[in-house]
Amino acid sequence: GGPLSAAVTVSGQIPAADPDPWTFNVCAGAKPRILLSEVPPNPSNQFSPGFWLFNSSGALVESGNSTTVVDITTLPLPAGAY
Repeated sequence: GGPLSAAVTVSGQIPAADPDPWTFNVCAGAKPRILLSEVPPNPSNQFSPGFWLFNSSGALVESGNSTTVVDITTLPLPAGAY
């Protein structure tokens, strides 16, 4: 986890059930894309990505999960930290 900048790809390993918090800032009206996937896909790993996007007040803004890939572009967001 940690801070993210625009158009960044993060690679690494995520142990099972390990929360991995990331943060980023957006300008008003931005629609961030969140993509979680296993590269290359490996069905024997049982990778099931999920995410929860919270604003700086702790309110849930968006979430998603899947048995393979999560690929979501959010609605336009107010400026702030997420």
